[in-house]
Amino acid sequence: MAISHTERSKWLAGIDISGHQDLDEVDFNKLSHASPQVRFAYVKATEGVSYVNPDAQWQVGGFLGPEVPLPVRTAPVVGPYTFARFAQSPIEGARHFYNTSKRLWAGRPMLMPMLDAEWRKGDNAHNAVTGKKMIEWLTAFFGEAESLFGREVGIYTGPYWWADKVSKEVHSLVKPLWLARHTKSPDKLPLGFTDWLFWQFTGKGTVSGIDDALDRNWFGGTEDELLKLSK
Repeated sequence: MAISHTERSKWLAGIDISGHQDLDEVDFNKLSHASPQVRFAYVKATEGVSYVNPDAQWQVGGFLGPEVPLPVRTAPVVGPYTFARFAQSPIEGARHFYNTSKRLWAGRPMLMPMLDAEWRKGDNAHNAVTGKKMIEWLTAFFGEAESLFGREVGIYTGPYWWADKVSKEVHSLVKPLWLARHTKSPDKLPLGFTDWLFWQFTGKGTVSGIDDALDRNWFGGTEDELLKLSK
């Protein structure tokens, strides 16, 4: 999906959270009432073929609460992401991601699902997948995930991981991009990508309502464009 990329002063702020954020560190009363710091959020749902974020239930529920129609919602729009495990089955990983997300969101509006593609510290089997095998893995995952979700699935990644693991332009893998780049500007994209949808600009951000440092992000489009990504 192409977005308008409004002037930077109008970008919409968001966060992403996982099991690193404990229940006693989060105040959803502050986070979920139209805070300009949090207009959207991503919650880690799964990792690989079996792991489920043990905190996802209360994290998703804390943001969304009871189902409320989008035009009158003031809370952030919220989506799921899964951390890819490249030594495991992409098909089973996609199914696990879909089934878990469906259960967690329970019919409530869901921001575009995302695959988190990055290195995994200390996991040699994961980090060894590259080139043709990586392209095959990603192709299989997106094919299955998009069929199950019935919508496009995006990718969280950065230019250096892509250069190392994919190393070339693959038109079929140019998905809506959640850019991982902790810099002052989104000035470098993975090979073949021409635009970004979300941009994670720091892993040491702060927001009212969460005590610890966390990942912060920008959405470069308008509020209407953000809401169109949530269904």
